[in-house]
Formats: sequence, C-alpha cells, structure tokens
Amino acid sequence: MSYTFASSYAIVTKAGANVNSTAAASSAIIAQFSDEAEGFVNTSSRYDWIANSGAIGANFKPILAETISSLAAIKLICYDMSGYTARAEAESMVNILHNIANNNLKLLQDETYREKIK
Repeated sequence: MSYTFASSYAIVTKAGANVNSTAAASSAIIAQFSDEAEGFVNTSSRYDWIANSGAIGANFKPILAETISSLAAIKLICYDMSGYTARAEAESMVNILHNIANNNLKLLQDETYREKIK
C-alpha cells in the first residue's frame, strides 16, 4: 500500500530541511507514516482510493498525493521536533500541512467531486 500516491521524497520534503535525519532516512518509518495517511484518507472519505487508483484521472491524483504526503509529513515532523530552529517552527509547519490536508479531505469526502475524480 505504501507510496501509491505520495512518494517518500514528497513526504520528507514537506517535513522541511530540519526534519530528523534518522527518521527521514528510514524507509520503514516513512512507509508506516505513508500507510497510515493512506488509510486515514480512505476511511475519512469512505472510499478506497488505493484499490481504485487505476480509475482515477491524472488531473486528480495530485490532490491525493498532496493530502497523503501532507499527513505523513506531519507525522514525520512530530516524530522528533528537536531539530527545528524552534518548536514554533515545527508547529507552524504542522499547522500549514494540516490545513492543506483538511481542505483537500473536504473535497475528497464530497460525493459531487468524487464522481468527477473517479
């Protein structure tokens, strides 16, 4: 299931330059966060995007990629905030990524938009 829409590179990049380097280099940690984010998106939108990924148009896949990578990056940031210049920097990044993911989830949960995406 890992990395169906969001790459490990996208997740680490969104977590920022000061992300914990050990966690960012761990394929197991990033894969777990990716799986959790994919599962959350599927559950919260009540649709299995992963199983139906082949039917999703190329114009809509970036919405899923942005949502999943943002959610996984939040987990990566929260894994260890000590590398950021201040805790407020990490919290600001989390807030921005959370806002992006929530806005996209609203679209993915809406049946009207979902019919256009599929």
